[in-house]
Amino acid sequence: MRLQGYSLLFLALIATDTKAQERLALFNADAPMVLVPTTVIDRRGATVSGLRSDAFLVRQGNLPQRIASFGEEDVPVSIGVVFDCSGSMRQVLPRAKAVLKTFFEASNPEDEAFLYTVASRPNRDSDFTPDFNYCWNT
Repeated sequence: MRLQGYSLLFLALIATDTKAQERLALFNADAPMVLVPTTVIDRRGATVSGLRSDAFLVRQGNLPQRIASFGEEDVPVSIGVVFDCSGSMRQVLPRAKAVLKTFFEASNPEDEAFLYTVASRPNRDSDFTPDFNYCWNT
């Protein structure tokens, strides 16, 4: 999927640098129909709504696939967040935290998430919880 001029939050992937934002989000599945929940935010961090199916491109291999059903619905989800806090993130860490905070502020009150941080080793900061304050205090 690619949306010109937008940052894409896709499952637990958060693109924080320009090169990462240029890449396509990849999702692999072996099923006749796949649900792909997606949140789109603009450069100010506001959630973008009102997009139509033609704003998205879904491919299997290199072949475009038909979007059989498309809707905009705010349903509760369970999210896993793996957040890189290593030294290589030093310059972009404040911005990455701000993006994560914005994402959770726009989330459904019934959403839940867990947080793992990674510096030199993975660390489980939280089990599934609807309280996201821990995410930007990491």
